[in-house]
Amino acid sequence: LVGGQDTVYSPIFIESTDGGNTWEAPYEFDMGEFPELSDSLQSSLFIDNASGDTLPAGTGKATTGFNTDLVVDKDGNPHLIAIVGNAAANPLLGGGDGTSSYSISSGIILYTYDFTRDNLGEWNMLYLGNQFSFRGEFGDPNNSDDAALLEGVDPWVQVSRSQDGSAIFYSWTDTDTSLSGSTDNIATTQKGRAFDLDTYKVSPYTNWTQGDATWDGFILMPKVSPLAIDAEDGYTVPTVFMDLDGNNALTPVSFWYVSDVNYATADFIEEPGFFYNCAQNPFITDVDVVEPACGAADGSITVTSSGGLGSFSFAWDANAGLANTSTVSDLEAGVY
Repeated sequence: LVGGQDTVYSPIFIESTDGGNTWEAPYEFDMGEFPELSDSLQSSLFIDNASGDTLPAGTGKATTGFNTDLVVDKDGNPHLIAIVGNAAANPLLGGGDGTSSYSISSGIILYTYDFTRDNLGEWNMLYLGNQFSFRGEFGDPNNSDDAALLEGVDPWVQVSRSQDGSAIFYSWTDTDTSLSGSTDNIATTQKGRAFDLDTYKVSPYTNWTQGDATWDGFILMPKVSPLAIDAEDGYTVPTVFMDLDGNNALTPVSFWYVSDVNYATADFIEEPGFFYNCAQNPFITDVDVVEPACGAADGSITVTSSGGLGSFSFAWDANAGLANTSTVSDLEAGVY
């Protein structure tokens, strides 16, 4: 997706089904195939200080953030986690000249998604959660010789799998901007969700550190194991994070192990939030015609529609004076 305001970061997959001996042509994931995503992203607005106009905070083209992570499940399908936002092209939002620019930042609508295939084998996006912030910088420039020594961190998206590849676990960091007083990701908490492929259910969204008196807002640069530990009734996802001692980017740091990022088999209760795939619920229309008797006006046509995205409306030839209903009657011979 190159050129003008359509310049975005989008995942590209190259697939091998024979252990790497041969490879398919690259598949570029086009998020523009999901209009509901573009519409949702454009609901984020800003005020142009020069004109005073209220404008969409971006082009409407979805773009991923800078960090991604990837695992492959038991069926050979990839699961790539990334932050998705509205690609901005306005200089006020850090978008450059507005013609070939790219920007994603805190302060606009952001989501976390898994780029994968759905149960029909088609490329789709699994919604994981809303993202309130994008990037944060840690450390106190007053405690260092150079402010450039501050550590900049994006949401640290990571994905893991169970030993047999039947369950996928997602992790990322975020900041509750309503509490921190900043739109930046500077009071990081650890968020997560999981997807069970056997039951085709996901766990509820979880903020693992919310309310913790010690670590709520202090989960820096977490590292999540790519493999979960199988437990008797679920899984444990080993997680290690950094503690910036004294908020000084120049001093040694501490690392802590989190032992209670646990998903029970009973947690997988929600339907996965994939975008609508018409192949899953195809639109079908049946037409039943009753022919009129010779010279009479006693014919009828009934249209029965099902599947797809209802509700349905019907429009007949206005010149025939017919009601716009699924069944029209008292018809003479003719074309309707």
